[in-house]
Amino acid sequence: ELSWVKIAQKGTEPKARSGHTLTFIDRGNYIMYGGIEDGSNGQKIAPTADVYSMKLHPKECRWEKEKPLGDEQPPARAQHVALATPKFDRVFVYGGHTTPTQRLNDCWWLKVADWTWQRVTGDKVVAVNQDSAISAPPPRANAGVCQYQGKFWIYGGHGGLDRKSTRLNS
Repeated sequence: ELSWVKIAQKGTEPKARSGHTLTFIDRGNYIMYGGIEDGSNGQKIAPTADVYSMKLHPKECRWEKEKPLGDEQPPARAQHVALATPKFDRVFVYGGHTTPTQRLNDCWWLKVADWTWQRVTGDKVVAVNQDSAISAPPPRANAGVCQYQGKFWIYGGHGGLDRKSTRLNS
């Protein structure tokens, strides 16, 4: 039987948001990245690049806002995909959008041990809504992702090249 139980939140709680990812790492450890923050207090509603770690316990969860390092860091985004590697040592981040008309197809690794961002080998900055430097799928947001036989599989979403807003089935 399932039932809902509200648990205590401790630590540095994130602001209310949508379009973020919450990625399982191991044994009750999760990483939350990005999303669109609540625009309360007169703030502009926009994607964020915040990274939080969360430790889930039976009666509480503890949040910590992390300060990732790296020579280059991904732009703020929402409605992207994120998935941990089989060894749970890195999180793969792909796509999403920075504005309603700017969808992304960049690929990143977040190294969990030291909170370091790194672009996937060969990826580089390209013009907005254009093909990636490493033949990643076209820019998209709201896609699904899973891991199967050592590969990440990304499907669907909306986006496309040249600012189109097409539902995708690739």
